[in-house]
Amino acid sequence: GKGVVATLSSDIWTAGSDSTGALIQSVGGGGGNGGFNISGSLSGAGVGSGGIAVGLGGNGGNGGLGGDVDAISSGMISTLKDRSSAFIAQSIGGGGGNGGFNIAGSLSGAGTGSGAISVGLGGNGGSGNNSGTVIASTTGKITTSGEQSTGVLAQSVGGGGGNGGYNIAAGGSAAGTGSGSVSVGLGGNGSGGGNGNTVDLTVGETVYTEGAQSGAVIAQSIGGGGGNGGFNVSAAASGAGTGSGTVGVGLGGSGSSGGNSDAVVVSTSADIVTKGVASGGIL
Repeated sequence: GKGVVATLSSDIWTAGSDSTGALIQSVGGGGGNGGFNISGSLSGAGVGSGGIAVGLGGNGGNGGLGGDVDAISSGMISTLKDRSSAFIAQSIGGGGGNGGFNIAGSLSGAGTGSGAISVGLGGNGGSGNNSGTVIASTTGKITTSGEQSTGVLAQSVGGGGGNGGYNIAAGGSAAGTGSGSVSVGLGGNGSGGGNGNTVDLTVGETVYTEGAQSGAVIAQSIGGGGGNGGFNVSAAASGAGTGSGTVGVGLGGSGSSGGNSDAVVVSTSADIVTKGVASGGIL
């Protein structure tokens, strides 16, 4: 997302549910998910048969950058119904896409000499991106009457990292004499979350919320969560009248680190009033 600058001087009033008074935001786009893959092989012969299947799930794309937000409101803002916050200024980094899953299977059969190999890898998740700085100020009176209706919210939130794709790899072989099967699999790795940036909020006039779960003033910087590693299932089976062996190797994908938060500064000399339950004054 690009930078956003907003200067509001008019009074704002909303009467419906889910009706925010003023929303100023820059949001990076989410990365696309990697495509899944299914690979299979089947082989049969009287003498000498072999099958190989190799598969890889696609990687998720990286999220986009959240831009800087600079928002000033000098008018009165009032909302009446539920889920209708009065003033929101936020920058949000885009989340990384999830890695695609993979399924690879190989099957082979012969009277004499049969082998199957299956190799699979889940796709890696994309990285979450950083959010921008948020500078916001309100100098008009702000009131909300409904539930879950925050008075003033200023936040910078890093995008979450994408999850790694899971993998399933299986191989099977059978022969009268001499049979072997090998299966190797790896779950995709999760990617790191983006960093939250600085937030600077100034509240110059009364903020009043009446409903439940309606904080008056919230300012926060939040790093994005790291992506989870994908699970893996590797299985190999082999059967023969004489001479049979199997090898199965598997490893789940690694999770990744979350992003960092940054400094938050809130300045106010105004009255901050909440009447509903679970409604903090300043967070």
